[in-house]
Amino acid sequence: MKKCVLSLSLLAMCWLGFTSCENKANAANNVADETVTEEGLVVESCAEDAVEDDEVDIIEAKGVVQELTSSQFNKMVAHYKENPQKFVGYRPCIVDFYATWCGPCKRLAPIMEKLAVKYKNKVSFYKVDVDKAEELSAIYGIQSIPTIFFCANGEIRSQVGFVPESDLEEVISAMLTAPLK
Repeated sequence: MKKCVLSLSLLAMCWLGFTSCENKANAANNVADETVTEEGLVVESCAEDAVEDDEVDIIEAKGVVQELTSSQFNKMVAHYKENPQKFVGYRPCIVDFYATWCGPCKRLAPIMEKLAVKYKNKVSFYKVDVDKAEELSAIYGIQSIPTIFFCANGEIRSQVGFVPESDLEEVISAMLTAPLK
């Protein structure tokens, strides 16, 4: 009985995936790739379903801390391979280089989230996981975390280590009123 239910479930998932891909493929006039599963079933994959780093929407200054990939960082913060110290964004931002296993990073995260809400529509808040963005971390020489980038007026400044909320607010205030020095 369990094998029958499992087989029917698998068949239903394959059929739903197939019809979804077929509809998208027909709408876009694209040919879908086929994959054969261990059970010998042919499953189509939709090219449109694959999300590239470049296609992911970035939520700027909307009251949330947005995680960035290296590709997104390159577009939103700095062209890190060509000119890593020149901020290319049009709105001031703060970037938190962190790791999921880092204690001080875990303490900083709720502060960043609170400030993202407070400075909604004024400052963009981003975070970069150093374990996922190794090349980016290496280019900037990130060896201690958290490392925070303050980006405004074409400049990027950094601070290593945990920064209290009051100190972050002072920097944000300066970012909004005058160029970084």
